Amino acid sequence: MLVLLAALSAAACAAAADPASPVPLDPAVITGELPNGLHYYVRENAKPEQRAALWLVVGAGSVDEDDDQLGLAHLVEHMAFNGTENFPRQALIDYLESVGMQFGPEVNAYTNQNETVYMLQVPTDRPELLATGLQVLEEWAHLVSFDDEEIDKERGVVIEEWRSGRGADERMYDELLPIVFFGSRYAERNTIGDPEIIRNTPHDTLRRFYRDWYRPDLMAVVAVGDFDGAAMEASIRERFAAIPRPAAPRPLLQPEVPDHDRVLYGVATDPEASNTTVSLLFKHAPDSETTIADFRRGVLGQIAVAMLRSRLAELSRLADPPFANAFAMDRRQGRTKGFFTLAAYVKEDGVARGLEALTTELERVHRHGFTPGELERTKVELLRQTERAAAEADKTESQRFARNLMTHFLRGSPYPDAAQRLGLARDLLPGITLAEVDARLRELVAPTGRVVTIEAPQRDGLAVPDEAELAAIIDGAAGQDVPAYVDVTVDAPLVPTPPLPARIVARTEDTALGTTTWTLSNGVRVVFKPTDFKNDEILLRATSPGGTSLIADDDAYARLNYAAGIATVSGAGAFDQTALQKKLAGRLVRLQPQISFLDEGFRGSASPQDLETLLQLVYLYATAPREDPVAFAALVEQQRSQLQNRSAEPVTAFRDTISALTYGHHPRWRPITVEQLDALDHAGSLAFYRDRFGDCGDFTFTLVGAIDPAAAEPLVLTYLGGLPAGGRTESWGRLSPPLPRGVQERTLHRGAEPKGLVELAFNGEQPWSWQARYEMEALCDVLRIRLRETIREDMSGTYGVRVNGGISKMPAERYNLAVGWGCDPDRVQELTDAVWAQLRDIAENGPDEETLTKVRATQLREDETNLRTNDYWVDQLVRHQNLETDPRLILERPAQVNALTAQMVRDAARRVVDPANVIKVVLLPQEQ
Repeated sequence: MLVLLAALSAAACAAAADPASPVPLDPAVITGELPNGLHYYVRENAKPEQRAALWLVVGAGSVDEDDDQLGLAHLVEHMAFNGTENFPRQALIDYLESVGMQFGPEVNAYTNQNETVYMLQVPTDRPELLATGLQVLEEWAHLVSFDDEEIDKERGVVIEEWRSGRGADERMYDELLPIVFFGSRYAERNTIGDPEIIRNTPHDTLRRFYRDWYRPDLMAVVAVGDFDGAAMEASIRERFAAIPRPAAPRPLLQPEVPDHDRVLYGVATDPEASNTTVSLLFKHAPDSETTIADFRRGVLGQIAVAMLRSRLAELSRLADPPFANAFAMDRRQGRTKGFFTLAAYVKEDGVARGLEALTTELERVHRHGFTPGELERTKVELLRQTERAAAEADKTESQRFARNLMTHFLRGSPYPDAAQRLGLARDLLPGITLAEVDARLRELVAPTGRVVTIEAPQRDGLAVPDEAELAAIIDGAAGQDVPAYVDVTVDAPLVPTPPLPARIVARTEDTALGTTTWTLSNGVRVVFKPTDFKNDEILLRATSPGGTSLIADDDAYARLNYAAGIATVSGAGAFDQTALQKKLAGRLVRLQPQISFLDEGFRGSASPQDLETLLQLVYLYATAPREDPVAFAALVEQQRSQLQNRSAEPVTAFRDTISALTYGHHPRWRPITVEQLDALDHAGSLAFYRDRFGDCGDFTFTLVGAIDPAAAEPLVLTYLGGLPAGGRTESWGRLSPPLPRGVQERTLHRGAEPKGLVELAFNGEQPWSWQARYEMEALCDVLRIRLRETIREDMSGTYGVRVNGGISKMPAERYNLAVGWGCDPDRVQELTDAVWAQLRDIAENGPDEETLTKVRATQLREDETNLRTNDYWVDQLVRHQNLETDPRLILERPAQVNALTAQMVRDAARRVVDPANVIKVVLLPQEQ
C-alpha cells in the first residue's frame, strides 16, 4: 500500500496542477444558456441503452414560499402531473405509462427546501418519444394548467402524503427544526408545509408561487442518454427559448443560517419513539469548489470524515458499546451553510454515554490527530474507488451524470469526468499529510454554530438528560484524560495455506443463456455468466438447500436464528471484523454469509482484480469462522437498542398484527423480542453455522459480470474446489406456517396522529407454475394502476396504495396478495368499499384494454433494461436454480408478456380475491 502511494507520488510530482486553476469539467458535456436565462446540460451516454434521463431543475423550493404559501411549493410539483396545456388532467400519466414508463421509477419529482426537480427516463428507440419527453419538460416549466377542480382534488393527495409521514419522528423533527436552524428562515419552512394552508389556500395563491419562481433564469434542462448530443441541444434551444422571462423577477432568496457562540441544545421526546439518537452538529460556511485548491480541501474533509467513521464503527464493536452505530458526515444544509454532523443510535438509557463517546473521539483527534496507518488506508480506499469510477466511465448510469449536472447548476459543484477525477486523485493524494487532515477536521468542528440534539422515547421512569447535563458533557470534554488511538492491525495473509485445488469433472455450455457450468470434484457447481454490462464488477451468489428450516425445534430456532449474523460480525480466520476491514483496505470486495429459512450461502461482489480476495473470503468464512465473545456481546447490545422501544410505534403494532394473523402466530414468524435476544446461544449458533457451511458439496456458486472462466479457473479450483465436502445432499425442511382460514378482522387503536392504515391480505393454496407466478405479477401491476387512478386520483383518498403478491413453490405451494393504504380515519370504510369494488371488478370482468396495454408496455420496457444488468441475471439464475426450473425461461419473458390477456388477469383475481377468506387489519388513532 505504501509502495503504491510512493510510486504515485513520484509520478505526480512532475505533473502537479496549479492550485489556482479551475477544476476541469467533463468535455463530453454540452452546456449553454439561452437568452431568457435558462441553462442546459447535454451529455451522450449509452447506459442504459435506448434510454434518456430528462430532468427539469427549478432552483426554488419551500424556503421561497411566502407566509401564506407554506406547503405550496410541493403542491405545485404535484399539479405538474395533473394537467398541462397539451396533457389535460391525467392524460400525461396515461401517455407516459402507455409507452412503458412507470410512475415512480421513471416518472417522478421531488421538492425540498431549496429546489424542485422533475425526472423522466424516456425510451429513445422511437424519435417521437424523446421529442414528447422534452415537450413534457417544457410544459412543466411554464404551461401547467392549475385547473381549479384538479387543484382541489390534489389537495387531498398532498394531505394524505402529509398524513402518511406523521409520527414520532416527524413530531420530534418539527420540535428540533427551530433549534437546528436557529434564527433562519429554514426553521419556518418544512417542505410538507401547513395542512390548513394546503386545504384552504386560494387557487391564485398557488398560481402565484408558480409565476414567481418557475421562470427560465432559475431553471436548467438536463438531458443525458442514448441520443445524438448535437441534435438534443438544438431541440432544447428551439423548444425552451420561447419561454418568457419576467420583466421584474423576484430576487431569489439566500436565507442565512447565522452562527452562534453558545451551544444550542434540543431535547425532543415522544411516547411513540422507537429509537434514541444523539446528534452533534457544527455549522460552517459551505466550501468553494471552483479551483484545484478547493477540490483538494474537499478531499481533506473526505479523508477526515472517513477516518472518523472508521473509529466510530470500531467503538460500536466493543462488548458494551456506547452506541449501536454511529456516523460522521459533512454536507450542505441550505443555500448558505454546511453542517458537519456526528450522530449515534444509543440505548434508551445511553444518551449521556453516547454523547460523551462522540465528544471524546473528537477530543482524541484534536489532541493526538489520526495515525499514519489510518491515513494511508483511507488514501488507498479513495484512490481505488476513483479508479473503479474511471474503469466504469462508459458504463455509468445516465441518472448519475444527471445528478452531478443538477448539483453543478444549483450549487456550482464542478463536474469533472471520471478520468479527470482519477488524474486529480493521483496528483493530490500522495501529497496530503496528517497535519493537513487534522487541521481540516478542526476547521469543520469550530466552536461557533454548535448544536446538540436528542431524540428519545417518553415514558414514566425513563430519564433523559436535560440541557444542563448535556452541557456538562460538552464542556467537560477538554478536561478528560484521553489517550491516543492505537491502530492495531494483523500482519498475516488471509489464507495462510491455500487448499489443494480440485478438478473439473463436468463442463456444460448454454449458448442461448451465455452460461458455462462446471462441476468440481468436491461436488461444488459453479455457473459463470460473463457480461459486458460493467467493466469492474463481478457478482457472486452461492446457495445450498437447507437453512433454518432444518432446525426441528422451534425453541432452538429462536436461539440459533442469528447464526449468520454472529459469524459475520466475528470476522474469520486470524481477523476480527475490525482487523479484516483494515486488511481489505483498497480492495473492492464484499462478502456476506447468509442463512435464510430455506437455504444457506453467500452474497458478494468484487472487482475482477480482487476476485482472488473474494474467493479467499468464501473459503475463510466456510472453513474458519471465529468464536468472538466480544463481537457477540456487541451484536446483542446493538440489537437491544433497536428492540427496546420497538412496540411503541403504532405502525409496528399494525405490521406485527398482520404477520401474526398471516402466519397463525407461528413462533418462527414472530418478531424477535428482547427476551429472545438474551436467550441467543452463542456456542450453539456457531455450531449450527459450521454445520451449514461445513459440507459444501451441494453448493452452487453463480458468478456474473466481468469474469473470464478460463482466467478464473485456478482461483476457482483452489478456493471453491478446496471447500470441505462429504457427499451430503440435502433439501429444505417441509415446515410451513398454517394457512389463515376464513375472515379475520382486527382493529387497533394506537397513536396520536389522525392517521388510519388498512391492509387486506389474501392467502391460500394454489398449484405453482411459472405461468401462474407471472399471472399473479400481472394482476398486481393491474391493481397498482387501477387503485392509483381510483383511490388516489379520483377520490383523493390516499397518497398511494401498496400492492404486493406472489405464488411460492417452497416450502408449500400457496399464494399471497396484500393491498394496503393510509388514509383519513374517517374515510376507512369508504375507501375499503372502493378498493373492494375494484377487486371485484377485476375478478368479474378483468382489466380494460387501456390498463392491460400499460402493463404490457411497462413490463417489456423493464425487461429491456433488466437484461442489461448483472443484478438481474444473477438473481434470475439463482431463482431458477432454487425452483428447479429451466433458466431459459428468462429469455421467454417478452413472449410471455405479449401473450398476456385480460382473461388471464381475471382468472388470477378469481383464484385469490375471496371475501370469505381474507385478513383485514385497521389501525385507528388512540382517541378513536
